[in-house]
Amino acid sequence: MTGGGGSAFAQPAGDPGELYRLADQLAGAAGKVGDLSASTRQVTGRIRDQADWTGDAADAYTAFTTGAASGIGRAEAPLGQIAGAV
Repeated sequence: MTGGGGSAFAQPAGDPGELYRLADQLAGAAGKVGDLSASTRQVTGRIRDQADWTGDAADAYTAFTTGAASGIGRAEAPLGQIAGAV
């Protein structure tokens, strides 16, 4: 916290323009993570549908790929929040 000027937070050291540029890159990466999650769902779903799998192996594949796509997708919001904090 700073002692004057009414600001609750001190400005970080460094070039503000560079920080904004890096924040923009991070925001872009967050969007790409969301796209990757959606793409993963689509591709693995098509593989499953075309293979016409049944049984335990099919269930395990679906559980794994659904979990992987969800895990990737969960990273998008925090990355966007970090970029927005700048």
